[in-house]
Amino acid sequence: MAAPSLLGSALYYAALLAVATGWLFRPRIRLWGSAALGLAAACWSWQAWQSASTTRLTILPLSGGHALYCDAPGSRNDLLLDCGSTNSVRWLTKPFLRANGVNSLPNLVLTHGDSQHIGGAEAVSALFSAQKVWVSPVKFPSPAYRRAVAKLGQAPGRLQTLSRGGRLGPWTILHPEPSDHFPLADDNALVLMGDLRGTAVLLVSDLGRPGQNALLERGCDLRADIVVTGLPSGSEALGDNFLEAVRPRLIIVADSEYPATARASPSLRARLAQSGVPVIYTRFSGAVTLEFYRGRWKARLMNPSPPPEARGQDAPAGEPAEGGASRHRPRSAAFTRRDACQNKSSALPWRQALPLTRIDPPLLS
Repeated sequence: MAAPSLLGSALYYAALLAVATGWLFRPRIRLWGSAALGLAAACWSWQAWQSASTTRLTILPLSGGHALYCDAPGSRNDLLLDCGSTNSVRWLTKPFLRANGVNSLPNLVLTHGDSQHIGGAEAVSALFSAQKVWVSPVKFPSPAYRRAVAKLGQAPGRLQTLSRGGRLGPWTILHPEPSDHFPLADDNALVLMGDLRGTAVLLVSDLGRPGQNALLERGCDLRADIVVTGLPSGSEALGDNFLEAVRPRLIIVADSEYPATARASPSLRARLAQSGVPVIYTRFSGAVTLEFYRGRWKARLMNPSPPPEARGQDAPAGEPAEGGASRHRPRSAAFTRRDACQNKSSALPWRQALPLTRIDPPLLS
């Protein structure tokens, strides 16, 4: 189970101390003490309800890859998107999931055949009893991927296929189609559009330029409040035309310090800086957790004080957030993405979006 909150721990020990010492039963303060404990219990109940109704999406940078964990209200729609290599699972993914109280995985999604993304899939499935494993319809040549799919598919009904137009909880699959066979595995990666309590979130994995162009040519509505991308091996992430179609208000680039090829290139950082959109690089921020409430969202950074090399001179000015948090309202609380590939428009034009001003400026470039 996840660790209790600070308020919950304080209330528990306060009540235990009051009862154990007999303080609560003293005639002069019995009424006031009971009222205070009742009020505190009501506050705790409200906080517990608020926490249970919050959707959280954590981007976990791994060496050369990244994983995303979506913790939705209840457990049916919880999912882990990729898991990293075997070493990443052992040292990063497993401790993270355990720390968040995860004992089983309703859904494990393998985006594409890259061992840095899915090499530890068998270990994760064994450790957390993955009930469903979702894969792309494209057949990848990666030995690690083929071995994992064959192993995980031995349990009847566990292995499922996702392709364009499919749905998985609040997520709509935009790419690929079963007929796609791009030369590079990154361009065949699963692309998901999520509607998380009214906020549109686009997950593009390591999608390169050919995959991005395919999405543009198919006329999908790619507009999103937040876009999360990795680094494709054969081209650059988030091409200008693709970025114009998405028109995000926050970009998260899941890069890593090691290996060196897993770092966002200076050219990519310079180009994204020119877009005027706030950008978080996980190489500097560490894990990023997005919390989605009704009508707003908040971003928490593991490292709100990045090293000096992360402080670009072209970073926009803004108010530093306490604890690396940022608050924002989505474009439309009523907006859904059920028809994302049918050119449906959102309820509000993207240029009506409120500016994002509470992300630590050194993380932006």
